[in-house]
Amino acid sequence: MLDISTVTCHVENEEILYIRWEDYDPFMKFNFEMYFFNLIAKINRLEIKKLILDCSERKHDPSEKDFKDIYELFLSGLSSTNLEKMARVRPRKSPTNSRFDKLLEQTKSNLNLTFEMGCFNDVDSAFAWLRKESLILGNNSKRTA
Repeated sequence: MLDISTVTCHVENEEILYIRWEDYDPFMKFNFEMYFFNLIAKINRLEIKKLILDCSERKHDPSEKDFKDIYELFLSGLSSTNLEKMARVRPRKSPTNSRFDKLLEQTKSNLNLTFEMGCFNDVDSAFAWLRKESLILGNNSKRTA
């Protein structure tokens, strides 16, 4: 399911919350709300500014409808936090990556996110992007990569 841990980046003395989404099954959708509300509370409590959602090892893909529903819920909840940047790592061998990227772009534009978001093919690229200076100048500014 979801594996949640905090990774501390000693170089910049900041915390990046790292979430690994290991697999998907259709019944997970019913439990995501609880996971996401707990994550959002943790992000607020720890004042997390940067987040990685690592889907690189996910073995099964959600349906398009489930993907859209899950990300709408998660991203809208994250917009209520002080998160500055989120990096999503795509599944390594998924034929749905380009289709899901398009759905994610539509979802991001519909939600008017309050943080930057980028999609990457590997965890190292995601960490590198998160460590770069944020382009958000104010709380209401947004930019997506």
